[in-house]
Amino acid sequence: MSEKKKSEIYNEIGLYDIILSISDAYKFSNQLPERRLIRNLLPINNAYGFYFSNTFKWTDTRTDKVFEEKFEFYDEEGRINAINSINERIKEYNQFVNEHIEKLGLEIEKQEFYSDAEFWMWGLNVTLVHPLKEQKDVWGGKIDDDIKMRSINNEFIYKRGLLLAQEEFVPQFNKMIYDFLINILNGKQPTDEKTLYNPILEFEDWFETSGYIVAEMQSLLDEVEATDEENVVSKKIEPNQELVNAQNIILKQRDKIKLLKNPATEKVKDLINKNRLDEFVDRLKFKSSGKINWSELSKKLGCSDKKAKLIIKEHAPYLLKDIDTNYLN
Repeated sequence: MSEKKKSEIYNEIGLYDIILSISDAYKFSNQLPERRLIRNLLPINNAYGFYFSNTFKWTDTRTDKVFEEKFEFYDEEGRINAINSINERIKEYNQFVNEHIEKLGLEIEKQEFYSDAEFWMWGLNVTLVHPLKEQKDVWGGKIDDDIKMRSINNEFIYKRGLLLAQEEFVPQFNKMIYDFLINILNGKQPTDEKTLYNPILEFEDWFETSGYIVAEMQSLLDEVEATDEENVVSKKIEPNQELVNAQNIILKQRDKIKLLKNPATEKVKDLINKNRLDEFVDRLKFKSSGKINWSELSKKLGCSDKKAKLIIKEHAPYLLKDIDTNYLN
């Protein structure tokens, strides 16, 4: 890899996307990450497997038919084939959904079907260290995140995880991220108002408190030899992490249930992903004042006026310039 430029290597493996994932920048949208959340980037302190079931299931909501693909544990070729097979069905379904939405135009209140995410091909779980400083969300509010667990979908990272044990993978992963941040700065010292200021502090503190000499450390980008020990892809979560994992799953399922009970959020996200939200909202503005007709918008979304405003506040706050923000508090 040394013959290539560092920027080429970073782009080739999708390192910036990994950083966005760890920073939770894709929390609200897979298409429009909140890049400002990179200021919350933290080192990892654990890595372990993502696939702890040998079965992938998906339900086609057009027919309620359940499709199932199985593979043998530790059979990488079988796992990949199973995911490819079921993802082909999901791609066909999503194409149907896109055509369904196109036919509806801006009459999204009639939308019956919603796109489904494909199964990840290269999933790996990581846990993060607790931050030195209080972290804030995009609104400036305190992040109450005791779980600090993230999932990464990246082929390079996954295949490195097949080769390395926990004790090798974690420091090499952190060194790779730290090197990237230092290269981005290009010799400059970040000030505390800059996005990379806190991440640099966090990674340097992790190296210092873990007893590593950064200049002598190996990066995940360097050549590695396969471990004789359990690799991180096959590593199961530790007993004390099982509760953390369960809590995280419950939170995610609760969010999905909320969406199913009121799909208004999903409708807005679909419009954002297709770059049609502004056009949609413009058609619902009062001609005299240019302000949003929240009553009409809520009818289109199938929710209350207040719910519509909260959804827009969360996913498209730039549209709220004509709102009394106290109403939302």
